[in-house]
Amino acid sequence: MRLKESIKHILMVGPCARELGRTVRRLRYRFIQFRSATYWEARYASGGVSGPGSEGHLAKFKAKVLNDFVGRHAIKSVIELGCGDGNQLSLSEYPQYVGIDVSPTAIIRCQELFQHDKSKRFLVSRENCAQNPEPAELALSLDVIFHLVEDNVYEQYMRSLFDAATRFVIIYSDNQEASDQELHVRH
Repeated sequence: MRLKESIKHILMVGPCARELGRTVRRLRYRFIQFRSATYWEARYASGGVSGPGSEGHLAKFKAKVLNDFVGRHAIKSVIELGCGDGNQLSLSEYPQYVGIDVSPTAIIRCQELFQHDKSKRFLVSRENCAQNPEPAELALSLDVIFHLVEDNVYEQYMRSLFDAATRFVIIYSDNQEASDQELHVRH
């Protein structure tokens, strides 16, 4: 108790310590209230896109690797958990595809974008990655897992991802430690 009282009376440290305490409480409140599914639906509903990993050279790189893999292994069916806005998919060559996302807005975009392509279906998933349709030979997770900041959502997603595959699972993600991450990213 004496230390706390002493800090209050130090001109510079007292206000800084109080402000630090308020900031920590604010951040803790924001993190507790954060939900991945809510974030992504709000992002897509406001006109946002999947992000830089689904555009430009990264999208082309992933498409080349995945298209080569699908061809080399004669894969007939692909399921993607976290299909996003369909930009990455537009570069892909899959015989049969099911895209699942927690954002109804993203699913509507994909359905509109690929409305004439009968080899593709899109489904809305709940935040906890509820039961998927029939498994596919290849299950994909592209730039998704580092956006699942809630432990229970991450764990359920990973179970669903591996349950969705009969032969292969491909995950594209980063593998780094970072302390200055955004609220919707956990490395």
